[in-house]
Amino acid sequence: MKGDLSTVRKVSRYASAVMAGGGAVLGACMIAVACIGIWSMFSEDGAEMLSGILHTGGNAVAACVELLVILGLGLFTVTTVRGLMVNIMREHSPFNHENTRRLKLLSIVYLICSFVLAATDVANTGFSVYTLFLFFGSLLVCVVMYCLSCVFNYGSVLQRESDETL
Repeated sequence: MKGDLSTVRKVSRYASAVMAGGGAVLGACMIAVACIGIWSMFSEDGAEMLSGILHTGGNAVAACVELLVILGLGLFTVTTVRGLMVNIMREHSPFNHENTRRLKLLSIVYLICSFVLAATDVANTGFSVYTLFLFFGSLLVCVVMYCLSCVFNYGSVLQRESDETL
C-alpha cells in the first residue's frame, strides 16, 4: 500500500507544479486579452486587431468577454486542480471532504459559465453550432465534475470508516 500512496503523492507534486505554471500562463493571457479589449474600445487599430484575433461578429466587447470567461474558467479549473493536488500531498489521501467540496464547486462554476458563454457567443456572432458546442461542452464538464465529487464523497466516507476501524 505504501508504494501506491507514494506514487500518488509524487504525481500530485508534479501535477501541482504543472498546474501552477499553467495558471501563470492563463493569467498572463487574461491580462493580454483585457488590455487588447480596452485598447479596442478607444482605438480603431485596436478594434481591427481584436477583430482579427477573435473573429468578432460585430460585437467586440462580447467577444472579449467571451474569451475572458473561457480563460477565467481555465484558470479556475487549473487553480482548483492544483489545490486538489496540494491537499492530496498534505492529507496523504485523495478522499477527503475538502477535495469533494472543490470538485462540487468546480461543477457549479461550469454550470454557471455554460449559460454565460452561450449568452456572450450569441451576443458576439448570433446563434450558431459553436454556441451549442460551448453550452453543451460546459454542461458535460459540469456533469462529469459533479459525478467525480460524488465518487470522492463516497471514497471519503469509506476512508473515514477505514481510519476509525484501525
